[in-house]
Parts: sequence; C-alpha cells; structure tokens
Amino acid sequence: MVEFPEGAPPFNPDAEEIAEICVARGLFEADALRLGMQSDPDKLIVALGRIVAQAAIAVEKSDLETVEALDTNFHETLLRLSGNRYLLESYSRLALKMRALRHRLPSSRTRMSEAISQHRRIVDLIAVGAVDEAVQSIADHVKNVQQVLVANMARSANGDAG
Repeated sequence: MVEFPEGAPPFNPDAEEIAEICVARGLFEADALRLGMQSDPDKLIVALGRIVAQAAIAVEKSDLETVEALDTNFHETLLRLSGNRYLLESYSRLALKMRALRHRLPSSRTRMSEAISQHRRIVDLIAVGAVDEAVQSIADHVKNVQQVLVANMARSANGDAG
C-alpha cells in the first residue's frame, strides 16, 4: 500500500484531478522517452525490454503483485533513463500520487496482461526508432489508465465493488 507522509490529507481524487495527474504523467513520460532516445537508446530498449519480459512471465504465473511492481518500475525507469535529473525530480512530485492511483486499478490478470502488451508495443516502437508512434502509444496507455480509474471510481461511488 502507498503511504503518504504523516499528517497528509487523505488522497481521494475526483475525475478532474485524475485527469490532471494523467495529463502531467503523459507529458513527463513522452519527454522522458524522447530524451532517453537522444541520450542512450540501447540502454532504454534493454532496460524497458527486460522489465516487460519479467512482467510477462509474472502474468503467466498470475503473480499480479509482481506485475504491478514491474508496471511502476517500467514508468519510473523511462523517467530515470531520460538523463535529465530535473525532469526526474519534477516527476517524483507526482510519483506518490500515481502509485496511489495504480493501487485503485482493478487487479486482474486480463487488465495486467493488456498493460504489459501496451508496454511491449512501446518498447517495440522504440526499438525500431518510431519515436513519435511510441509517444502516441504512451499517451494512449495513460488515457486508458485514466478511463479505467474514472470508471472504477464511478462504480465505487455507486456501491458496486466489482
């Protein structure tokens, strides 16, 4: 579970705040991808590819806790390998909220498998140098997460936990 600093107010975002967080996340990740491709594309491809491979194996084993940790690691590695400490520092201000949001996503093998497939597509596009398409895939991935979060929030508000 994600722990906020002691005394921090409860984190109960509404749909608008979820959208703002996801937009910011998408911008950070798109820029990180572009910077990572400029600084060391091979390192980016290998690191992200390894995470995707580990996650795919974890999905096969239905080890969803590991898959979720690797999902977070994928996105944070993308930022770390941007080579820009200020981008990473700024992103870290959102990271705790993004981790908390990920814990609100339904933990199902199907959803996690789809997320890992989206990650694989991003890595494949990076590997062939299709940076603009990879950036679009990141935007689509983040938008998908936003839609799932908002739908899940609406179901919870209506008392439907499933």
